[in-house]
Amino acid sequence: MKKLMIITLLMSTLGFSASEEPVKKDDFKFFKNMPNDVIKYVIIPNLSVNDLAIFGATSVRHYNLIQDELKKRLPGLSDEKLVKFSKSSNKKHLLKFAKDEIAKRTQAQNKRFEELAGNSTTLNLSNKNITYIFPGAFKGLNNLKRLYLDINKLTTIKPGAFEGLNNLVELDIVDNKLTTIEPGAFKGLNNLAELNIAMNKITTIEPGAFEGLNNLRWLDLRNNKLTTIEPGAFEGLNNLGWLYLIKNKLTTIEPGAFEGLNNLGWLYLRNNKLTTIEPGAFKGLNNLKRLYLDYNELTTIKPRAFEGLNNLKTLYLIKNKLTTIEPGAFKGLNNLAELNIVDNKLTTIKPRAFEGLNNLKRLYLDYNELTTIKPRAFEGLNNLGWLYLRNNQLTEENKEQLRRQALPGVIIEF
Repeated sequence: MKKLMIITLLMSTLGFSASEEPVKKDDFKFFKNMPNDVIKYVIIPNLSVNDLAIFGATSVRHYNLIQDELKKRLPGLSDEKLVKFSKSSNKKHLLKFAKDEIAKRTQAQNKRFEELAGNSTTLNLSNKNITYIFPGAFKGLNNLKRLYLDINKLTTIKPGAFEGLNNLVELDIVDNKLTTIEPGAFKGLNNLAELNIAMNKITTIEPGAFEGLNNLRWLDLRNNKLTTIEPGAFEGLNNLGWLYLIKNKLTTIEPGAFEGLNNLGWLYLRNNKLTTIEPGAFKGLNNLKRLYLDYNELTTIKPRAFEGLNNLKTLYLIKNKLTTIEPGAFKGLNNLAELNIVDNKLTTIKPRAFEGLNNLKRLYLDYNELTTIKPRAFEGLNNLGWLYLRNNQLTEENKEQLRRQALPGVIIEF
């Protein structure tokens, strides 16, 4: 009885009426994108048990959050009673209250950001315990060039969050709690050149996530939880030059994953879980100069794996689990100058293993398990200058034979 009186009092305080005309379900799509802090600290303190039903069909996350908080405020309240009192409420009142409160919070956040920025072109919001950015919070900060949001508690970025920052060139969101990047999250940042989203919890990149970043040159996604890259993930980043995907959990690269990155020069994929590279994985990277695949779990390289990388100069395959190199594995890398396969598990080099590497200058095969190198293994390496075979298991006879077979002018280090 006491609980019922508390509930009745809450309803009457807010002007709730059981006979009020119900609001349509579509009216509450608004609540889907509502940040947790608004739900927890604004809605819940003004919410009666009767209002619980309106969230059931819109957001399980919010429903559970509200239910838990209500049980704390009304100890012993059972799920049965929660259902019993969820038949009617002044839903229009609650909706208006939430919208008004969010408008107030947006204005307050905007004012705070303006005060912190002052006349500076740099705004440092590092370690400010920020959990959510209200769309429009940066309106009026047209002169801002650099924005630092690192070491906060952001879990999501909604479209419109950076509205008005037309002149921003650098954005740092390192060390937050982002799990995904929604399409349109960075829309309007037409002049952004550097974007750092390292050290988050991003598991996937949806197509259109980087929409509007036509002038982006540098993108850092290291130390996230990416397991795969879908085709179209980097669509629109026509001017990107550097892409860092270090220390993720990538196991494979889908064909066409990097399509559209026509000007990418440096691609860092080290410290992932890659076991194989499918043909066409690097399709579209016509201007790539350096590719880092070190510290993965590659066991073999299939023919045509590097197809399309006509301008690649440096390829790092250090610390993988390669046991053999198939003939044609490096076919198409006509301009490769440096190939590093140090610290793998190679036991032999087959004939024509390096076919097509006409311009290779340096070849590193140190710290493998090489016991023999077949005749014609280095056939076609007409411009090779240095061959490194230190810390292998070649006998003195093998070494002498190799010296006799080696191309004229090649410096060999055992």
